[in-house]
Amino acid sequence: MSVDRDLGILKDRSKSDEDRVFALMAIGHWVGDIHQPLHISFSDDKGGNAIKARVPGGCGTSSYRPRNLHAVWDGCLLEAGLFQKVRNRADFKPSWGRRTITYRAVDTLLANTSAADEQAMVGTDPAVWADESFQITLQPDVQYCVKVGASCNYSNNQVTLGKDDEERTVIADRSYQERFASVAEDRLKKAGFRLAHLLNIALDPNYKMPARDTLQP
Repeated sequence: MSVDRDLGILKDRSKSDEDRVFALMAIGHWVGDIHQPLHISFSDDKGGNAIKARVPGGCGTSSYRPRNLHAVWDGCLLEAGLFQKVRNRADFKPSWGRRTITYRAVDTLLANTSAADEQAMVGTDPAVWADESFQITLQPDVQYCVKVGASCNYSNNQVTLGKDDEERTVIADRSYQERFASVAEDRLKKAGFRLAHLLNIALDPNYKMPARDTLQP
């Protein structure tokens, strides 16, 4: 697996700084991707990029407007959920940009995650994390595919999306966003803690598992 390969490079202090920095960036990319359900899907529709989406009312109060289902899961659900929570805070300032909103969202996740929660999250391996995402992708309400028996089909009559087939459209309205915003938030949280765990393993020979409670007084 690519994660294991790049972790091996990052751990190896005999490798060049350039190789280890590239491996570090790649690990972040891999771990982020396998936690976004539409990245764990099928290539015929480009992981939902070929499934159109409309978002009546937008994604929370953000200006983000995705045009396909993949983008709904990449950004819209976070904008409507976790990031909207930041915009709704009493101390929110209109001058806060995307990075500040992201930092405040991360602070919230840290403050509400105990060491026991973190240990439970990181106690498996990347193949399990990818399968978690795949099981979300297969849920009928996600509308990525139509289950026909054990098969995940493009439609009732199409196993895959052919080049001449008409693209379908998912309506990712407020109801859809409310249903899956917490799922996207949970995937983001797990990706962050699991990435930190992998990097600690690679760079700290004394590290075993998360030990200090991250809850704030």
